[in-house]
Amino acid sequence: MSQFVPDAADLLAAIAKVLDDVLPNVPAHQQHEVRVAANLARLVEREVRQGPGEPEPDDPTWDELVAITRRDLAVAKPGYDHWEHG
Repeated sequence: MSQFVPDAADLLAAIAKVLDDVLPNVPAHQQHEVRVAANLARLVEREVRQGPGEPEPDDPTWDELVAITRRDLAVAKPGYDHWEHG
């Protein structure tokens, strides 16, 4: 009988669940950081499960995301909205 060895995606999902479970016991001033950490674990889990895949530059979704991000940056961080993908 072989021992179950979880893959990276399973481990990341488990980390996110633990963070969600402990969140109510975390001091209020640190709860945002715990939520962010759980969400980051989920993002990386999805990437691991789906494999690497960067949108093609001619993908209309990519162009829409870039436009939205530029508008947000123009407000939040003026000057950062002029970055060009290299």
